[in-house]
Amino acid sequence: MSAQELRPMGIGDILDTTFRLYRQRFLVFLLIALVVYLPFGVFMGVYEAMMPKPSPYAASTAYSSHQATDFRFQEHGRAVFPKADPQAAIMAGSVALVGIFLFMVVLVPLCSAALIENISASYLGETLSAGASYGRAAHRLLPLLWTEIIAGVATMVGYVFCIVPGVIFSLWFLLIAPVVVLERTNGSTAMGRSRQLMQGNLGKGFSLMLVVALLAFAVNFALGAVIGLVPWPHVALRAFVQNIVPAVLLPIQTAPAILLYYDLRIRKEAFDLQKLSEALGQPATT
Repeated sequence: MSAQELRPMGIGDILDTTFRLYRQRFLVFLLIALVVYLPFGVFMGVYEAMMPKPSPYAASTAYSSHQATDFRFQEHGRAVFPKADPQAAIMAGSVALVGIFLFMVVLVPLCSAALIENISASYLGETLSAGASYGRAAHRLLPLLWTEIIAGVATMVGYVFCIVPGVIFSLWFLLIAPVVVLERTNGSTAMGRSRQLMQGNLGKGFSLMLVVALLAFAVNFALGAVIGLVPWPHVALRAFVQNIVPAVLLPIQTAPAILLYYDLRIRKEAFDLQKLSEALGQPATT
């Protein structure tokens, strides 16, 4: 999109632009997401394959002597299958929890920051590769994590004391990620900046995020149903597919907040005129 095409957008315009950018930059967006989700899918597939599972007792006493040699022991003339080692199950579960924690707390924010960089560049008419997106995002990961922790605690406190303040806080801080990544700020400054942009636009932010959440739920439900119907040859393969499918939806879930950020900057700060002045090589008027 050129500077001349920047304009205020309603919810429908934001969603339309989201899908247009998604179609145009699908491969790059998907590659950015798969950098994180593909290793995680492999990790979860390996976990499912190695997770010890208990074997059921044999219901029948009729078995051959050759089959009996495969059983660890017999009880009252009935073949008994070995039980899973509880310590091994606890160890495998602990490893999985650590992997999931690192994925959600570190890798997903890094991926989101890279998508913010790429989606923002695409919206402003710049072509950015997946590698360059991660290169820019890496410098913003710690500030992003720190700011999201502060905002998350503040929002949680709001929900604890009363639901309404929690909802308001979550809407105030809706634009934290774009602010931190694109404006190179963090902490309370980024929180204040997000609140400033969202002032007077909480209803628009709530409606937009509700539509995006419902859309993501519907698509996830449909994909989950399809995955459930497929006769997977191994549980590890099913786990792998289940954990990489979100990579397809992540750009669609990320883009609306970025476009809302630019929409509010255009409305409140004449960002479109600033970009137009820069494109024409003239100083921006304030």
